[in-house]
Amino acid sequence: MDIFKHIAQLINQSKQTVVLTGAGISTESGLPDFRSDNGFWTKNKPIQFSEFIASEKKRRLSWERNIELHSVLQNINPNLGHECVKKIIKLKKKNF
Repeated sequence: MDIFKHIAQLINQSKQTVVLTGAGISTESGLPDFRSDNGFWTKNKPIQFSEFIASEKKRRLSWERNIELHSVLQNINPNLGHECVKKIIKLKKKNF
């Protein structure tokens, strides 16, 4: 049996389906990763909540990072991995 047909059959027969992916599913779309050797956190120390609350400088830094990330997010599109997850969800809804 074709592996994809077998997977579809398993999904159809299941009462609940969970799709687990790693954060890397979005890297192909251009979303930078955070934890790899060249990831975001190698260049930017995480800001703890207590630091964010206590320091205007940390709040400004946090917002600068968020604005930069937002501009990146506006220019990315779903990739094949995202489309696969979307099809799994549609398949499950169709047969629910």
